[in-house]
Amino acid sequence: MIVDARTGLDRRQRAEPWYGPERRIGERRQLALAGGPSRVGSGFPAGRLVAALADPWFRVLVMVFVGAQLLDLVTTYSALASGRFQEGNPLFGGAVNSHSGVVVLAKLVVAVGVVMITALEISSISRRRVALGAVAAVSVVGPGLNLLHLTGVL
Repeated sequence: MIVDARTGLDRRQRAEPWYGPERRIGERRQLALAGGPSRVGSGFPAGRLVAALADPWFRVLVMVFVGAQLLDLVTTYSALASGRFQEGNPLFGGAVNSHSGVVVLAKLVVAVGVVMITALEISSISRRRVALGAVAAVSVVGPGLNLLHLTGVL
């Protein structure tokens, strides 16, 4: 057993901060540019979020994803307002008509959650880009189909 002279704890029992030796290698340069690792009082890894948002491709993919979510809301409500369409999603079908604010809030919470999980939990920059790129590509399909239905192409 190796005991740390300062704390009196076994080295294996000592809690390492998130930016310790297990820190992701791809984030080192971005953490340095972002002012190093930082913590908010609650232990939230703000440095990791800042490092993810320092990547310009990640920011573009975030904008595409969030923009697609907002465009999906606009096209869905436009289609429903025209009276020619009804909501096809069985989970939100009744809620769209009766509690539209709840649906908007749920959609935005899910969008922010996807971005935060991608930024904080995926280890490398390239994997982060691929994951958010896939999610952004899939999220563009919904409003694209809505627009095609609204214009009468489909």
